[in-house]
Amino acid sequence: MTRRRVPLVNPKFFSALLIAGLTICCATRSIAGDCAQWAIAGAWEARQASGIPVQFDIQQKGPLLSGKAEFLVTHETRPVCDNVRDSYDVWPLALGCLIKGTSQVVVRGELKGSTKGNEVRLIVNWHRTPIDESRYLGTIDRNGHVSGNARWTNGQTTTTDTWNFSRNVQCIATAPPATAAAPPVTPVKPLGKVPGSTSSGPGPAYEEASQNFDIVGLHNRPGSDYANFETTGTFGDQVGFCAQSCLSQQRCKSWAYIRPGFYGQPGGTGRCWLKDGVPAIVKDQCCFTGVRKTTTAAVTATVIQPVDVYDACCNNGNKVGALEAGTTVTLLSACADSWCHVSGPRVPGGSGWVYDASDYDSLQY
Repeated sequence: MTRRRVPLVNPKFFSALLIAGLTICCATRSIAGDCAQWAIAGAWEARQASGIPVQFDIQQKGPLLSGKAEFLVTHETRPVCDNVRDSYDVWPLALGCLIKGTSQVVVRGELKGSTKGNEVRLIVNWHRTPIDESRYLGTIDRNGHVSGNARWTNGQTTTTDTWNFSRNVQCIATAPPATAAAPPVTPVKPLGKVPGSTSSGPGPAYEEASQNFDIVGLHNRPGSDYANFETTGTFGDQVGFCAQSCLSQQRCKSWAYIRPGFYGQPGGTGRCWLKDGVPAIVKDQCCFTGVRKTTTAAVTATVIQPVDVYDACCNNGNKVGALEAGTTVTLLSACADSWCHVSGPRVPGGSGWVYDASDYDSLQY
């Protein structure tokens, strides 16, 4: 009789398990990889390769970060033995001088920084030595894990380190899929009362939004989306919150608000889409859309490290001077391609262009 060898694991079961695992893995990666805004606010511990943990208490307003930071410095101490000088000739005083102790000092500082896509930039100005300033440049992976390089400066001395947050950050705004089709154009009908809303009028939030944006009702601007989120409340409150969110981000050039009941939005809940461009407008009763006015209230920025000023953008101009750290300037337009158009009484010639990018963070706005 010939015996047939029975496999320990059914091949069909193993194949099904492998396919299911790959499906879950790939689905998770596609969802996590589409984050447009990460939540950095809260208490964090930055673990460093040097073994010195730094505690952060971060507040977040859109892409801007601020707050406090602190770490412990441990000093080695000995009793006062000026007359003994660690000599073994004097006993037992010499033995007492050899007994070491430790003391700890808390070093605190002010934190400021920003998030851009999957990048995090933190700058800490410490209140006392041994460190004057620390800079943390990190990246966020698909799972929200933050890690990167740190640079510590004390006068003319600079040391580098690696760091990571002790826990993962959370995604609070997702970008739409790159292949998402534009909503179809539908006939225009009278607006009337917004479904799910407690008010048919615009209200003060809407009026405030109209001061900074040219708003068009019953129209949409498909494309150029980089973030979206749900909105609730009255019609005016939802439109106003969408506009205010766009106004707080330099990247945002326009927005579109989808009313409740359209494109899968449940009653009482709308959706705001932030756009980094100004796509063509189309008639569509689903939406209200707004574009920044050229007369939008001036946005100010603070120079956080010395930067040269040029008379034209993008390496095409001549250097006309420089700005020192602490100088306040006005942004004449949204920064683009790592260059910002600024003006102010301390800007040479009244206005000019400065470089601001992840490799040289010159402005805080």
